[in-house]
Amino acid sequence: MAQYNTGVVNTSSSSDVHGIGTAWDTDSNVQAGDLFKILDSDAIYTVASVTGDSDLTLTAVYSGPLASGLEYQVTRDFTPNYSIPEVHAGDVNWPSIVTQALRDIDNVISSNLTVTNSDLASAKSDLIVDESDIASIKSDLVVTDSDLASAKSDLIVAESDLASAKSDIIVSNSDIIANRSDLTAVQSDMSNSIRDGIIAFNAMETTTVSDVIVGLAEILAAMSDALPYV
Repeated sequence: MAQYNTGVVNTSSSSDVHGIGTAWDTDSNVQAGDLFKILDSDAIYTVASVTGDSDLTLTAVYSGPLASGLEYQVTRDFTPNYSIPEVHAGDVNWPSIVTQALRDIDNVISSNLTVTNSDLASAKSDLIVDESDIASIKSDLVVTDSDLASAKSDLIVAESDLASAKSDIIVSNSDIIANRSDLTAVQSDMSNSIRDGIIAFNAMETTTVSDVIVGLAEILAAMSDALPYV
């Protein structure tokens, strides 16, 4: 949208501007935030409010030439992000508007650089927090060392249990050998008893059925004597 410059204005040593043949309020031709400038003057003012088609107020006291019927211009278009004034074909005294736009850009860049420094300070703070996290991780590693020592102790106990179990196995083996020796002795005793019974049976002078029974009884008795667990 091009500049608005319909009519003329009367200026005074105040922030109030009176227009003649103007329609500032109609269709919101001029609004708060627009830039007001007297033609061929370098000073640029910001509109604070519009109170009618012929009356508006500036954000600062007007300090330019005091006169009636002065030509003027109002810049109404601005960039969407940082409200930098825009210039359109047909605008008058546009170099002044471009200069104002450059100054606004400079202020935006300077402001953003300040914010960037703040961001750097915040990033430094984040790094300090990260160092704290590292310290916490280091503490966890110390606990892990303790766990390793405990695990080592458990392994030593386990080795001791294995040694004890091995000792029990050796004792059991020794018991088996001893029992085997006892069985061998019992077997020998049984063989001797049976042999003695047979010798006694053969030594009998008669071989009646009664004698055979008596001889078998003596052999069984000898076997019974040879078995210590019966």
